[in-house]
Amino acid sequence: MKIRIHDDSLRCRLGRRELGELVATGFLVSTTRFPTGRLRFGLSLDPDLETALVDCADGLVGIGLPLEAFTRWARGSEESYGFSASLGDGTLDILIEKDFPCDSRPDCPASDDLFGPESLNLE
Repeated sequence: MKIRIHDDSLRCRLGRRELGELVATGFLVSTTRFPTGRLRFGLSLDPDLETALVDCADGLVGIGLPLEAFTRWARGSEESYGFSASLGDGTLDILIEKDFPCDSRPDCPASDDLFGPESLNLE
C-alpha cells in the first residue's frame, strides 16, 4: 500500500494484489518501522458498517470500510473510493485508489500492479 499524507488528506493506493488480499481476507496492513517505533495503516472491511470511518491511536491509522459498498467499488471500473471524516473544525479527506501499471519504472513490472476488474478474483 502506498500512502500519501498532505495536511488533512490521506490517500492510499492499492495494487492489484493488495486490493485482492483486502477483499479476500477483509484486512490489509502496511507498516513503516522507525528506530523508536512503527507506524501502521490498516484497512478493514466490515459488513455492519454503512459508512466508512477512520481513527488513529497507538501508531495505527485504521480505516473501516463498509463491505458491500467497497466490494462493489473494487469490482467496478471507478479508480477511487473517497470519504470525509469530521474533525470538528474541518474535515479529513480519505481517498483509496486502485494503482495502475507503472511501466516507466524498471523495478516495478506492470504485471505486479496492473488493475483491471477482470484480473481480480473477487467471487
